[in-house]
Amino acid sequence: MGTQQSENQQETNSHQGTQLNEAHQIVYEEPFMQRHKNFFKGCMISILILTLLIPTHFIGNLITERQARNETVKAEIATQCGNMQTVCGPVLVIPHLQAEKNSEGKNITSRSFALFMPESLNIDAKQHAENKNNSTFKVPLYNASLHITGMFTPLNKKALNIPVENMLLNEATLFSVLAI
Repeated sequence: MGTQQSENQQETNSHQGTQLNEAHQIVYEEPFMQRHKNFFKGCMISILILTLLIPTHFIGNLITERQARNETVKAEIATQCGNMQTVCGPVLVIPHLQAEKNSEGKNITSRSFALFMPESLNIDAKQHAENKNNSTFKVPLYNASLHITGMFTPLNKKALNIPVENMLLNEATLFSVLAI
């Protein structure tokens, strides 16, 4: 009966984390959760990190979507107000007639153009910017007022290798090019 009682006591004590060894000394054994608490803490932190990555992913997608929408709004406003423009010139255009032979050996006359850029060019520009709002996006619009002057050197007709009688000087034009 003494051994049975000792076994019952040993079972009771093992449930509480203590055990009697053969020499009847009390041996304390930590519960499972206590022994592996660092492992469980690491698992919980990993689960929290993974859970918090989900909203971070959604926020990243939202930022990408807003950036794309911002570029779309800028493009829409640019098409309404005019895209980027480049001013080139002024250019002096002198048409002339040029005699050539075609593939059959017949003489044909074609119209060609000689282009001249100014030797000196002065561009006075006044620019002002305004912000145009479209929903939550601000797009800067730039307006410019240009005053273009240039100085052309006298026409050296001999250097052109074009006969003077073929030049159509009365049809010469001066223009600036606006490239969009």
